[in-house]
Amino acid sequence: MRFSCHRASYYSRFYRSPNRGRLYFSTLSSALFAIVLLCYAEHSIASENQVESKPLQELSLIGQGEMHWMAWHLYDARLYSADGYYRPQGYPLALAISYARAIDKKHLVSATTKAWSRLHIDPPSRWVQRLSNIWPSVNKSDELVFYVTTAGIGQFYYNGDLIGEIDDSEFSAAFLAIWLHPETSGKSLRAKLIGGRVLPRSQQTAEPWGLKEETHDK
Repeated sequence: MRFSCHRASYYSRFYRSPNRGRLYFSTLSSALFAIVLLCYAEHSIASENQVESKPLQELSLIGQGEMHWMAWHLYDARLYSADGYYRPQGYPLALAISYARAIDKKHLVSATTKAWSRLHIDPPSRWVQRLSNIWPSVNKSDELVFYVTTAGIGQFYYNGDLIGEIDDSEFSAAFLAIWLHPETSGKSLRAKLIGGRVLPRSQQTAEPWGLKEETHDK
């Protein structure tokens, strides 16, 4: 019993000691610093992997921007080409979308068909079916990349992994039109994506969408 009282007296003096308070807060500060450092390191590694991941590693950034719907931040978008300039239907070209919220794949497909409808694009049923088969539902921070090869083949990458492709240059042009068509509903985002970095008319080889593209001679 005397031993128990002695222990109780010891812990009582320890918890009343001013050194104990300094030790506690010093330990807490160190722990918090370690957590912040770990989070920063993970973020840096994730950002580095995103930049170096296929198929973006051999391309140059043209421009980037955010998509919002009312008060909601939906995603961030980045556009890439071989030399950092945008050419209408000039490939290779890649559009990277980093999602800011979770979206079910049914909503992704539905939003795509609605965007085509607004542009008066009538997609074949096989396009919609292929998208339904290829696309996953996305979560916050997931990235979906649409990469168009020099042959016009459209490839989808999900968080760096190839998940499917559509060997149809008309599909590739129609899908990119959702963001790059002059009459897109997201004109502000389009302006940021192409970034004014459009080649002079004399150096362009195609005019997609059936409408003339504005150009900015450099």
